[in-house]
Amino acid sequence: MIHSLFARRRAPWVAAALITGLLGSACDRPAPSGASAPPDFDGTARNVILMIGDGMGPQALGLLLSYIEAAGKDPARYTELSNAGTLGLTTTHASNTIVVDSAASATAMATGTRTTNGSIGV
Repeated sequence: MIHSLFARRRAPWVAAALITGLLGSACDRPAPSGASAPPDFDGTARNVILMIGDGMGPQALGLLLSYIEAAGKDPARYTELSNAGTLGLTTTHASNTIVVDSAASATAMATGTRTTNGSIGV
């Protein structure tokens, strides 16, 4: 009983440390040399890539920035992450519960339609 209570109290801190470490290590990679747009690119997007981080909000990015500053890493890499496209924030609610799961949340963001928890694209 005591062990499970201690583990539950520690779980959010362990998760935050894991996310910070993963994002921080991704920001520490050198930029590829010679990267540029293909020569036939006319400025019109052909595809849209929707990246939905489960539970990743402004708090996770703020934690990443704090880690970068504390670890003495280059904050320019964080700027690349924050300027790497268009950032959209949304509030989602499932149609059958108060707390939304990630599948219903992704469906709401991708289609603009509410759905029930446990449903994808319905």
